[in-house]
Amino acid sequence: MLETLEKLRIIESDYKPEKRVIDALEQKQIALVALTGPFGVGKSSCIREVVQNDDRFGRVKSFTTRERREGEWPHQYNFQPSSPKNLDKLLDQARHGHLLQYAVAPFNGHVYGSYLRDYNKPMMLLDALTAAIPRFKELPFKRHVNLALAAHPNDWQLTSRSRFQQLGPTELKGRIQEGISSLEWSLEHGDEMQWVQVEPGGVNNLANEVIGLAEGSQDPQPFSRVAGELLLNHLKTY
Repeated sequence: MLETLEKLRIIESDYKPEKRVIDALEQKQIALVALTGPFGVGKSSCIREVVQNDDRFGRVKSFTTRERREGEWPHQYNFQPSSPKNLDKLLDQARHGHLLQYAVAPFNGHVYGSYLRDYNKPMMLLDALTAAIPRFKELPFKRHVNLALAAHPNDWQLTSRSRFQQLGPTELKGRIQEGISSLEWSLEHGDEMQWVQVEPGGVNNLANEVIGLAEGSQDPQPFSRVAGELLLNHLKTY
């Protein structure tokens, strides 16, 4: 299994879908709205709220080889087994360019990805790894909107408390490091990212802000980046 994951990582570094997939995506004229940020910051809640409030938006139902977490929305991902047989299937699909995109999470080896069929609305929302952003830019979406979600450390601690109880020490350490990497990448690539500060209990306001940024009718709030800087410093204390 480790050998298969290593092969997936090697292909991932310069993966491109086959021409049939690329041509079909270009014809769809879809805007991709990628949401990044640490676990527990509110990406999934935001995506659900946007999709419920505006039928122009859809959620990219990516597949993942990780197990479904306790209390997790069952339709959040297409959960696939992490068995050797399924990983071999994904490796074969990657070799032949059948996947639109995929990524192997650096700290736990879970595979995430999507197929062309998962993009079916004019604007598609994706909970994305920052490492995948450059590869998405190479795909012929009509428009790319990259949003970095962050919260004040005190607010993030409140919203992520239940996750801390669900995760074991090793996985928690990996998720914290994943969050650090996400925030660092977004801060280093300021020209490519728009920052959104998540306020406690304000999912409707958050959804409206994301809609405005996605359609280009709104500019980012000027101090949202500061929340990302503060949260990054907080995560580094764990």
